[in-house]
Amino acid sequence: MESLPLAYLHVFTYSERPDTAAVRHIEEGEVRAVPAAERSRRNRVLHFVSEKQRRRFYAANRHSVRPVLWEGSVKNGRMFGFTDNYIRVARPHDPDRVGVIEEVTLGDFGADDALDVSDLLLPVIRTGLPVPAVR
Repeated sequence: MESLPLAYLHVFTYSERPDTAAVRHIEEGEVRAVPAAERSRRNRVLHFVSEKQRRRFYAANRHSVRPVLWEGSVKNGRMFGFTDNYIRVARPHDPDRVGVIEEVTLGDFGADDALDVSDLLLPVIRTGLPVPAVR
């Protein structure tokens, strides 16, 4: 899986759902349910792989110029946004940038695990739409 060009995995732990083929196979004795400890182990492994892939993807995009939509969330004096290819970026908070899409040069990893913006270019689009704070 690590050799695939994936940037992120959406991982969730499997659980039986009523009236599904999985439950029927278990009830009919064709297969056994996966024990909770094994489900948890698989979840941890996939989260580890996902984080490794995400960091690899972010690193491959450092120093590129991408559009970013700045959001209203603020943490430790920094605001966050996402690029068009879903890279989380951060910069010092500026309330006038909330809801603005602008071209930026992606920098290095910051303390909050987002890429810092190393160079701000001119705003591309002011959406005029409120962008809620993400918690």
